[in-house]
Amino acid sequence: MTGQYDPATKSITFTGQEDDIAKPGEKINVRQVVRTVSPDSQIMEWYETRNGKEAKTMEVVYSRAK
Repeated sequence: MTGQYDPATKSITFTGQEDDIAKPGEKINVRQVVRTVSPDSQIMEWYETRNGKEAKTMEVVYSRAK
């Protein structure tokens, strides 16, 4: 995957392809967005494109331990 940082949104957007576990031998387009919410919190969102439609398939919220 490759990506770029957007200072306005404090996020990095990565795009690429991965193996489609539902259809062996095929690839799907994926997009990952990692956004800094605060010095102690980040959110990672994962999107997959299937049949021409992109859908969010995962979201992980990271928080620094106090």
